[in-house]
Parts: sequence; structure tokens; C-alpha cells
Amino acid sequence: PGMQGLVVAYNANINAALSANGMPQLADPITMTDFDLEMGAYQATGLTGLGSLCADSVRNVANALVPAGGLDGIPVDVGIVPTGVVRDAIFAGNTGKVTFSDVYNCLPLGISPDQSQPVPGYPMMHAYFTGQELYIIAEVGLTVSQQFGSSYYLNFSGAKIAYNPAYAPYLQGVRKVSLYAPNDPFCEGQTTPVSPTTLYHGVVDLYAFQLLYLVNDFLGPYGLSIVPKDKDGNPILDYMPFRIDTDPSTGGVQELKEWMALLSYLGTSFPASGSGIPSAIYGPGGAVEGRIELVNY
Repeated sequence: PGMQGLVVAYNANINAALSANGMPQLADPITMTDFDLEMGAYQATGLTGLGSLCADSVRNVANALVPAGGLDGIPVDVGIVPTGVVRDAIFAGNTGKVTFSDVYNCLPLGISPDQSQPVPGYPMMHAYFTGQELYIIAEVGLTVSQQFGSSYYLNFSGAKIAYNPAYAPYLQGVRKVSLYAPNDPFCEGQTTPVSPTTLYHGVVDLYAFQLLYLVNDFLGPYGLSIVPKDKDGNPILDYMPFRIDTDPSTGGVQELKEWMALLSYLGTSFPASGSGIPSAIYGPGGAVEGRIELVNY
């Protein structure tokens, strides 16, 4: 009873803070699920329904901001979420309800360099990469995860990757990268191969954005590099203007946090009043299984 009293007191304070920022309460249902979404049962590639769900959330929510003038008014081609920032599974439990706290606990990490931001969490960033750099990003995400652990695995939304693990140590494992249309939210339709010199729009969290610079140390011996760019192809020197603004019509920047993207995606695409998270897409053997194709050529 004493411990429960502490929990109730802390939850009351957290709920008050959430209300003050226009957020749901901890126990408010956001969506439903009749299956567990976990990161533990990895395939050879590390692909999971939960990882793909998180990547889909940042891509789709970012694209929803484009009509209002956000993200240069240019749709996002690729969303990327590292497995290492996914900190908790989403369980069906006894009721199937996925609450606000479940969603937040899934992607809770980070803080903004902008101390004026009222809520915690990594801000989402956007940038442009050449088709050749998308090959390299896919290669690094798949290769490094096999060498150093699944936390380094990159979950993609909008991209389909043909991959041969036998060549992974030599940065030659990715055989093909093709993209789904930005208006294909669940990545189930036709794909178009990327062009090596074309610029493609991507969205990642601040953590992964900064890692793209550090990973160039790993790529150096291979004569490769990844350079985030603006829409005109100029290297990004100051990343702060490339934070995603949830309300481009107002002054300042209201950062889109990674957990906010997941919250919005689940609440709008699979609201608690509906049928919930579809197992046919994100469950075992669901549609996401086709995003990474293991090949032997």
C-alpha cells in the first residue's frame, strides 16, 4: 500500500504536467492491439513489426505536415528509426488497450538542444540524401548491426532493400534500394528504384542525424561518406533549422518529438475506437516482412 501510494502521487503530478501541455493522461487509451509488438525475436536482418511501426510513424506524420508548408513543402521519401532508441515493447496485456504511457515508453529518449522546448524527447529532423547515400545508409544499418549488435539496426519506412548478408563486412551487401510512394503509408504498393544522383527527402531523429556524421569515420577506409543536405544539395552545417515544426504557421519551432510521431500515427491511423494496430501489417508474417529481401546474388 505504501508503494502504491507513491505511484499514485507521482502519476498525479505527471498527469498534471501532461494536462498543462495539452497531452493525454498516462492511462488514456490511444489504440488497441490483439498481439504483442516486441523487438526480441530478430530475423537475420533484424526486421520487426515494432521497428517498422515506429519508422512508419515518423514518415507518415512528417508527410502530414507538408500540406501546411512544413518540411520545405516536399514529401518525405524515407523514415528511419534506429532500434537502439526503441526502449519498450507494446503488449496486448489483459485488455488490448495501448495507453499514452505505453506509447511514450516505446520512444522516450532524448532532449532538445533548444532549452525553450517544453517537453522532452529527441526532435525529428529532415534532410536530403542522394540515392547513392541511401545505399550507403542501408548498408551501414544492416552491416553494423550484424557486427556490433541489434541496437545499431536501422528500421526503414518508404524503402525496400535487397540485401545479401554474405557480403556485409565489405559494404557490398545491399544489392538494390527502391522506394514506395510517399502516399503509400504502409509500404505495400509498387516501388521505384532510386537514382544514384537524385536527392531524396529523409526524416530521422536528432540522435540518428548526428550519428550520420560519426559513421563517416567507419566509412572512410572504403572511400564513402554520408553528407546530409538541404533541398538544393548544399551540405548542412547548422542542423537546428532542420528540426521538424509541428505548426509551421506560427512563430518559432514547436518540435516534433519521436514519441509524438508514434502517438499521432497510432491515434489517427488506428484509434482506440477502431480495430487497432493491424496484425496483417505489423504482426508476425505481416506486410513489413517484404521490406528487407534476402538475396543470394
